[in-house]
Amino acid sequence: MFIVHVFVHVKEEYIQAFQHATLENARNSVQEPGIARFDFLQQEDDPTRFLLIEVYRTNRILRAIRKPLITQSGAIP
Repeated sequence: MFIVHVFVHVKEEYIQAFQHATLENARNSVQEPGIARFDFLQQEDDPTRFLLIEVYRTNRILRAIRKPLITQSGAIP
């Protein structure tokens, strides 16, 4: 298994929209083969900070998911 931690700082005025979009993304992600888990946490003492935890079954799956991101942005995320 491969685990990716993503730390996010959201402006206060966008917290609700970010929560909604990320929860929808998490629901859809766990339906994909190769995705074992997608957790979404909000920091208690600073509600503008979030942690996304993505768990992939294999490194091959992780690379396959990240490849389009690299191609689109021109950088390695």
